[in-house]
Amino acid sequence: MSFRPTISVYAQGRIADIGYYRNWSEKSLLYEAVAIAALYRDCRTVEEYRQKRFGTQHVSYIVEPETFENTEENLKWLEECSEWPILVDLTARCIYLGIEAKSREELEKIPEFDEEVIGYRQYRGKRLEIPGYDLFETGTEFADLFDYSKLPFDRMDLEEVIRCLKAWPEARHYLSADVVKKLDTEYVGKQ
Repeated sequence: MSFRPTISVYAQGRIADIGYYRNWSEKSLLYEAVAIAALYRDCRTVEEYRQKRFGTQHVSYIVEPETFENTEENLKWLEECSEWPILVDLTARCIYLGIEAKSREELEKIPEFDEEVIGYRQYRGKRLEIPGYDLFETGTEFADLFDYSKLPFDRMDLEEVIRCLKAWPEARHYLSADVVKKLDTEYVGKQ
């Protein structure tokens, strides 16, 4: 049996992109989502995100044996197939679990990640540090963070996140090849 999570990117309540991360650990999914938030934080619309992410190239998604065009309808269908849909909401400036972007009212009901939300702080003494936040590993490898709370990235120092990811060789083991390539090509010399 495989674990089939996704990370979707939303802007202004519309889906812009989706990534399929078969059998990735929750820790890797967290790193990937935060890296995506850092890389595309300035994008305000779906079109702006797609231009920065893909340029002018034609985009299709392959889920063997099918190929899907990059349309909102197809992306929504792919998102609905996810076993664990993580959402990077560029408008609300936070990362959370769910299908479709949540309204401001719905997001207000989800607590922000903090020590009161997760009961496992300091599990086995392990700790993950993202500049601007201290995230402590939980008993289920970060799953509780997404299951019970949202992670706002509007208060993170996202430039520092990018610098840390570029300077930390092991980060490449937690990130997709696409995100690593974007870090290498867009942030050359910006360390």
